[in-house]
Amino acid sequence: MNTSLLTISKPLTPERHNILTSLVQATARRQLDFMLVGAFVRDVWLHQMHGLPIERTTLDTDFAVRVENWAEYQQLRTELTEHHGFTGDTNRRHPEKLYSPDAAQLDILPFGGVADSLSGTIRWPVDGSE
Repeated sequence: MNTSLLTISKPLTPERHNILTSLVQATARRQLDFMLVGAFVRDVWLHQMHGLPIERTTLDTDFAVRVENWAEYQQLRTELTEHHGFTGDTNRRHPEKLYSPDAAQLDILPFGGVADSLSGTIRWPVDGSE
């Protein structure tokens, strides 16, 4: 696993900082590779790194994680809920969504071994099993 750190000129909000700290700790503990994706990456690149104004901000943080199976994905979710205070979508309609202790939304998007080998499609298991 490689770690790349960027120097940013403007600080992150405490909520984003807490999410990223939790993600780094949880994925390191599980030895999982991850990357930030989505509109938050744009915000970091343009605003935090280059000081440009954000005309339209995003409310969630999208995070892609490489897992070999659904059990590994569930272990990461469990790590975040039991050790970092995150909560999930109680009706399981959105298994990718978690909420930090300060109510910031985190979407954990799996890739890797959970994708169909031919099409690359990811099919979410209804009960969290493989």
